[in-house]
Amino acid sequence: MLALYAASAPRTVALEDDGLFILSSAFLGVAHPPGYPLYTLLGKFFTLLPLGSTAYRLHLLSAVFGALSVGALWFCARMLGLGRVSAHVAAIVFGLSPVFWSQAIIAEVYTFNTFFAFALLGGALRIADDSRAQIDVRWLYAGAFAFGLSLANHWPLMILFTPALVWILASRKTVLVRRAPGLAVAFLLGLAPYAWMVIRSWSALPISYYGSIDSVRAFWYVVSREGYAGVDQS
Repeated sequence: MLALYAASAPRTVALEDDGLFILSSAFLGVAHPPGYPLYTLLGKFFTLLPLGSTAYRLHLLSAVFGALSVGALWFCARMLGLGRVSAHVAAIVFGLSPVFWSQAIIAEVYTFNTFFAFALLGGALRIADDSRAQIDVRWLYAGAFAFGLSLANHWPLMILFTPALVWILASRKTVLVRRAPGLAVAFLLGLAPYAWMVIRSWSALPISYYGSIDSVRAFWYVVSREGYAGVDQS
């Protein structure tokens, strides 16, 4: 899948938010609400790759996480009891679907989001399916950290996905409650990219959607997508 996405990705700026995310990553700026700080940081790393144009390098970021999403979906299918062939078919059909493919070849946050969704789903299924009385708590801490990171990418979509995780993990509520303080710390560490975004916004940046984030109210305005209310409602 990665080779397919990489081969079909545009070599220059494309549609949707492509140009905005290319610029925000290249200059470590602040994109439109809620800021997408994790995407920006990883995007900056990809701009340093010695491959093609800056635009193409950011498109490769989506391609990589598109391919990882397909792999994570395969793992989820296997955890749900599908055979190897059925799991492969499900993952490949998803990866080749027009909408997903279109997002795996441009600078957008959605393949990153699907990777987090499927990875967290697979982890939750593994934890819930663990027959041992004492589950490996490393999976829990890794999941809490990853969930925090996922909210630093696209929190509205991940919040919509959260009830599924809660339902799957309900059978493990006792250990979750017992480990709650440590899980909370891991979760908050995952949100750290937002702290970086705030500090970064204080600099004179070539691209910063709302400028300096210098108060709690300004931070909430950006992260809550208050200025995007009309778009979100539609």
